[in-house]
Amino acid sequence: MSNFELQEFKTAFEVTFPTEIAEMVLGEMEMTFGSLFGDKYGNTSQEALVLQVRKILNDVTPQDLKAGLNRMYSEKWCPTLSEFGSWCVSDAWWTPSEAWAKATQYIDYPKTPITVLTKQALDAVHLILRNEGQKNAGFAFRDIYTRLLNEAKTSKQVQEFYDPKAEREKALECNTEISAYQSRAFENLTNEQIAILKREKDLVDRGMDGRLAHKQATQEYYTLKDSGISKLNKQEFLNEQRKAQVTPYHQAIKDGVDPVEAFKTLSVGVA
Repeated sequence: MSNFELQEFKTAFEVTFPTEIAEMVLGEMEMTFGSLFGDKYGNTSQEALVLQVRKILNDVTPQDLKAGLNRMYSEKWCPTLSEFGSWCVSDAWWTPSEAWAKATQYIDYPKTPITVLTKQALDAVHLILRNEGQKNAGFAFRDIYTRLLNEAKTSKQVQEFYDPKAEREKALECNTEISAYQSRAFENLTNEQIAILKREKDLVDRGMDGRLAHKQATQEYYTLKDSGISKLNKQEFLNEQRKAQVTPYHQAIKDGVDPVEAFKTLSVGVA
């Protein structure tokens, strides 16, 4: 082997990762795991640990290191240095089972760090989780997560951790834009359309499907309108529908009395 070839091989052992950052990594590990860190590394000198960290993290980027630290903060057990290094590799995505395990922790403890893909898959199985339990939700979650993972890898994405604060800020910005749009849109709507849309939104906020909400809101509006009391207190009208089928109020309507006048003059009889 020539001296040139030997020199080429020696470059593989060159370490350029900053000593200061390696010390900070070890400090974070010690603060995070406490006695577990001492049990694992207490018999190794600080200098040896720093050098090993520098070797393991020699080629990582700042983004890779951040991903590794975020992963570390969510772990219960102190990792080996090589394990921590694997967490700092951009393509070291969580497996479907690993993501589901983290998702179940997040359900019970929302401060648990999870990835963006894990949050997306968890949101997708929300109804299954609520109606059928964790077992069935787990199967669906893994299938959805696998599809999302393949799409992310194909598009050369890197694993990112979910930031609830950023999502809240984005949602607030979006809601502001929607409110402004609705304010402009309402200018061109009739009072009838506005009443139906407001009731529809109320039903959707309560968890009803959008199409069903629109249908029910429309039916409610025209039921009140056709009854001739759309301007009266809605709750009073709905209470009336639960009373006996024949009351002085209903009898008056059958006799041809205007519904509004009947309601005003016979309110005692139907209360």
